[in-house]
Amino acid sequence: MIAALDTPQRSFNSDRPGQLRRVPRIASRHSLANVLRGIRNALAKRLELDPKNVNLWIRLANLYRTAKENASQSDAWKKVMDLTAADDPNHISAMVQLGKLAYLESNYDKSVDRLERAAAQCPADDNRTLKSVKYYLGMALMKLDRRSAALKAFSDVYTMDPNYKDVRDQLRESLE
Repeated sequence: MIAALDTPQRSFNSDRPGQLRRVPRIASRHSLANVLRGIRNALAKRLELDPKNVNLWIRLANLYRTAKENASQSDAWKKVMDLTAADDPNHISAMVQLGKLAYLESNYDKSVDRLERAAAQCPADDNRTLKSVKYYLGMALMKLDRRSAALKAFSDVYTMDPNYKDVRDQLRESLE
């Protein structure tokens, strides 16, 4: 038996692209797969209407990551790279996500390159994105044993938000 929790979540409304609808939060892992499938289908419909929408492809790639569908995730990220290379090589959201992906794949040089480009392009008032970029940049720099640059990245994050993820621990580690 699947129990819906009282707290509603938001989901794509496949009938009206661009709008969200409220759906009950589901307590079962099995039903989570059904919810993810529904969101994937809604994204697919939206992508049929707008196949060059990089943000939708990023959402789809992240959805595949959540669903642990690695082959589909890889295909979606390739599409993001193809679209941004052709239409907007400085697409901040794409650079950020691809930088994080390179980090997660242990490709730290590529991660640093993409995240440094994203940091340079990111508006100064977009603290949310900038914190994420600087945090993953610091993590990648630590893996490359570039401690002073990592310390700078973590210090930037700490200045914006001292409670962000484990930035205090990372600062301590980069000083050791």
